[in-house]
Amino acid sequence: MLEALSEVRRLGSLSFAKRGRALALLARGWDQATADGVMAALDGGDGDERRLALDLATYRRDVARIEKALRDPTMRRAALSSARRVPVSDEALLQVLREGNRREARGVVLIMRSHRLVAQATAVIPLVITRHGVGLATRLFATCDLDTLEHDAAEYEAAWRELVTRAPERGLRVALATRRKITPDEATLFCTRTPREALALLVRQDALHGWAIHALVMACPAELLQVLRRNDWTVSLANGPLPSGLLPISTLPAEDVLELRNRCKPLEASADPLFRFLPLTERERLLGAELEQAATAAWSPRPGMDARLATMPPASVTRLTAAALIPPVDPDTRRKRLQAIEKHLDLAQLRSEHEALGAARDRGERAARMVALVRSIRRGADPATCASVLAEVEPAWHGSSRHLVMAELAQLPDHQVSEIPVQTYRDAVLTTVQSRESNATTLAQAERAVHKAIGSAILRDNITRAAQLLGLLVQVRLDPRVRWRADKAPALGQKPSMEVLPSPLRIADGVAAQLHAAYEGVRLDGTTPMLGPVAVGRYEPEAERLILDRLLGRTPKTPRPPRKPVTCGGPLDEVMGYVPEISLKETALVDALLDRDDTTDPHKTDLVAAISPSAPGRWTPSQRRRFTQHLLRVARDATLDLSRRVKAIGRVEDAPLLLELLPGAAGPVAASIVARCARIAPPTAELRRLFLERARKSGVVGRAAMSALNVLSERMPGPFDLAPYRELLLSKDCAVVNAEARTSGRVLVQTVDSLSRLPDDAGLPHWQAALARLVAAASGSGTWALARLARLAPRPRAFRIALGLAQKAAGLRLMAAASLKEILDVDLVEVRFAAELWSEYLALVDEQPARRIPSTGKLKDPGLAASLIDWLIQHGGLAAALSAAELSLQVEKQLRDSPAWRARLDAIRAMHADAAERLLLADT
Repeated sequence: MLEALSEVRRLGSLSFAKRGRALALLARGWDQATADGVMAALDGGDGDERRLALDLATYRRDVARIEKALRDPTMRRAALSSARRVPVSDEALLQVLREGNRREARGVVLIMRSHRLVAQATAVIPLVITRHGVGLATRLFATCDLDTLEHDAAEYEAAWRELVTRAPERGLRVALATRRKITPDEATLFCTRTPREALALLVRQDALHGWAIHALVMACPAELLQVLRRNDWTVSLANGPLPSGLLPISTLPAEDVLELRNRCKPLEASADPLFRFLPLTERERLLGAELEQAATAAWSPRPGMDARLATMPPASVTRLTAAALIPPVDPDTRRKRLQAIEKHLDLAQLRSEHEALGAARDRGERAARMVALVRSIRRGADPATCASVLAEVEPAWHGSSRHLVMAELAQLPDHQVSEIPVQTYRDAVLTTVQSRESNATTLAQAERAVHKAIGSAILRDNITRAAQLLGLLVQVRLDPRVRWRADKAPALGQKPSMEVLPSPLRIADGVAAQLHAAYEGVRLDGTTPMLGPVAVGRYEPEAERLILDRLLGRTPKTPRPPRKPVTCGGPLDEVMGYVPEISLKETALVDALLDRDDTTDPHKTDLVAAISPSAPGRWTPSQRRRFTQHLLRVARDATLDLSRRVKAIGRVEDAPLLLELLPGAAGPVAASIVARCARIAPPTAELRRLFLERARKSGVVGRAAMSALNVLSERMPGPFDLAPYRELLLSKDCAVVNAEARTSGRVLVQTVDSLSRLPDDAGLPHWQAALARLVAAASGSGTWALARLARLAPRPRAFRIALGLAQKAAGLRLMAAASLKEILDVDLVEVRFAAELWSEYLALVDEQPARRIPSTGKLKDPGLAASLIDWLIQHGGLAAALSAAELSLQVEKQLRDSPAWRARLDAIRAMHADAAERLLLADT
């Protein structure tokens, strides 16, 4: 056993990166007796050896030792790290939540999230909220079950977001029950996933955005039309994407589609999402009327007419445009008419109009005609016609309209480019590459056009043509304006950059080999009728071969440049640049880094900020001790900036050394020492007495000591001696609070927070009376203290304090109502209904202009619910009506169907229209 212990201690002196695997192999080779002896000997050593014993227990998967370390406050943080790798019992994790501080509880929450402990996370949410706050509990909502999310969604925003993401149908149910305000994105999600249930949102003003209405129209048009028709409503409709598959609106009768279009008004005049679903005869009639209206208005078309024409079949477009071209007009009007509808004319109609107009008047009109000719061949022209038209528009490649023609060429279908000559592509690509006016978008369009031509040639086994076109593609990639990366792709959900061209070709190895062989005889220069010989402007054989390999799917091996070694022997600026890598990876150089005088001089450089907080965990114990001494030197140096000293104190892990600095410290430095020791020092009675002495002082040190006492009370095992704490609170009432509460609310807030942690039998009636006077005199922080008051006993007295503050100023009524709801919820659950308190509360809610629904708790006793509802009906008013409606919905539906309950529901509906609407939504 002694040999094994000495070997463990030798390996423990190594860095974290080197000792982990060696210790694991060594520990797993022991028998149980040797392992128990070694770990028992290490448990009797210092903190480093105890952590080393915990590492050995982790490697051996010793659950009992890890759970024992979880019960030790000094080893709990390290044990939580082990519990992430070795599953422990639920009771051990629950004990950490009961006794640990917030940071340790966060570790338990991370374990539950990473291991997906659904049942355990659901069970501990109330405990986490009560002991550690709502902020930490929200991390558990991603793990808990859907029933808990639905229960807490009305109160916690994080639970609501998680419920909407995981189960939109349940989120919709919560939104309908609580009348929660939903965002347009949430409404669209509800209408997409549960469209028929989301129809109930139509009764709420401004609940559904145009995108949500579009989702309803696409999913359940008949039901939506029935609701709109019954209530005689009209809604706004946005232009959204069409879902895949057969749409239900396609099966609606024609008259229903027309009525639905009349009741769903588009948000934009240029977009009419329902036009494509109208009958063909109706669409032709509407477009014919639009064309006639455009003719009478000097051919100024309505917005969106081009988009509506694009939804029509080619035969219908031909009939409509032919009818529009029949009336004889003067040349100027003919040009306006042609400009308005030329995008929808076929090649024959376009040539007829050009012949009627005669020769072009200027260069701009001639270029526009060429662009229109190339656009028209996309409307069903055969490959030979495409080749002849592109040969006709060859002068366009040498003019300013080059980018427009290139955009149309890139959109030609694959089956129309098979007979376009290679010379045409050569003229287009080389003039585009050599022009200074070409930008990255035009170059991308040129590459897309060549891509289609190469694919068409490969499908027809024309390898020679494909190799010639491949040479043009290489020319585009060699252009210096194209910052192209073959392996670069846009992130998910992001648009590709304009300067990143499409992905490489994906072809088989056999075709790639043939292309390589055929490419050898390809010359990369060409001729054009206007420019004569066109020389290659930038010919780099190595770059050409590299791009060719990548285009053909072959990734060449490029040697990596030699990595510069990390060292601590260079200049100060160079070494400081290596500090992050040294501290995290090259831990063997940490000693050399700490040996240098300039790197450890706080007046020359900030070594503490350069080293990551997680880095010392990878070092040897001696390296951590040396770094701790450096932190203490920084903390003692009064000439340094105060923020640097406070940050250094926050990095110290040795509590006894830190407490040695406390006698001579003051101000923020002393406050940071107290706060740090409260978290890392063993929770002893001596430390508590020290904090009590410091808490009697005023200023930042006194406030820090009060917070330290709160942290220490969570870490110390019970029973907790309340006598000194109660004396401290009473003394702060006389000596501190009266002097500082009028100028700063921090003391008041902190003291109320400390008071709320005490049990109900702490015996502080004098303090409650003094606190009531202070809250009445406070302004901003008084509202926060009010929420804490609602948790104190006795509740009627806290209720009176909160009610008095609510009656003091209108701005505090909403916060007061929150506290009153909390008090009344607890009373209802504990069956302690008090009519007098409820009367005052309902009167306060009725005075609020917002008219929020009062909270009523979760009642499980139907008898109590019946008596409370009867009393609310007798009381009357809006708040009473809404409370009665909410309480009635908590009763089982079978019980609500009885005659007595039906009479109660009728009485609730008669109290106020809002209550009747709430019950109607619930029934829907």
